[in-house]
Amino acid sequence: MSITESPAITREMRPTDYPSRVQSRNPFQNDVEIPQEIMLAKDSSSWMNEVQNFRAIENIRRIDGSFEACKWAHKLALAELIFNGEQLLVYLRRMKNVPLIGFKVADVEATVALLSETQWLEYGPKMHPERLTELQQAIGISEAA
Repeated sequence: MSITESPAITREMRPTDYPSRVQSRNPFQNDVEIPQEIMLAKDSSSWMNEVQNFRAIENIRRIDGSFEACKWAHKLALAELIFNGEQLLVYLRRMKNVPLIGFKVADVEATVALLSETQWLEYGPKMHPERLTELQQAIGISEAA
């Protein structure tokens, strides 16, 4: 089960609500029960890889000049990554002992924050050019981008 197939999160949900059943692709096998912590760790790693791939494609599009032509897809993908990251954070904060490998919950939080800043800079309210330049320099975005 991927992140996008996980159930919507409500205030009433508890950590035990994280999906833990995996549909077997083998017709001779029953569904497999996997510990929720392992499923959350797998989904978190997958999400971090999706963000890395998104940033790589974003950079390629900016360099080759095709970014403006696919801005609608960028906006959509960015919003989806932020949503999925926030969803993961809810579960990561509720569950303890999630075996994350190569990153921590704080890294997921920081990644969601950076994605949100990118969304705000690209699609948020437009402001005075001098203030916008100051903000872009503060987070390391050049004016040419």
